[in-house]
Amino acid sequence: MKKENVFVDPNVARKNKLRDVLETKQVGTNEPPLFSWIEFNLVGLCNRRCDFCPWSDPEWRSSHVPNV
Repeated sequence: MKKENVFVDPNVARKNKLRDVLETKQVGTNEPPLFSWIEFNLVGLCNRRCDFCPWSDPEWRSSHVPNV
């Protein structure tokens, strides 16, 4: 059974527009990354479940942060 996405981040549409612009122009490798694409989660209270994030894996979480 597929879960319905209840929350849609309002920044997704803005980031998609930015990505489309960046894909059409060359960005130098010496330029810093765009900060609108970087998200800092300082307290570890993210409610997202990304495949690449170790916090999404309960086994990793229990072995690295036992009190979570």
